[in-house]
Amino acid sequence: GRTTVGTPPTGFVGTMNNITLGKGFHLGGAERIYAGRVSNTQIYNRALTASEITQNFNALRGRFGL
Repeated sequence: GRTTVGTPPTGFVGTMNNITLGKGFHLGGAERIYAGRVSNTQIYNRALTASEITQNFNALRGRFGL
C-alpha cells in the first residue's frame, strides 16, 4: 500500500505517532482486528460535509466497479 506522511494540521496540539486502522473497540475481551484490506484512507483536521463525503466516494467508486 501507499503511505503518505504530511505535516500536522494547523493548530494541532500533541504528537502524531503510529495510527492503527482496523482495530475494533473492546471492553477487556479479545481485540477485534480487521483482517481485510482498506482501499483508501484519509485523515482530515476537520469534519467533512455530506457533500465532501459524496464527492470523495464518487471520485473513487470506479475503482471498485460501483
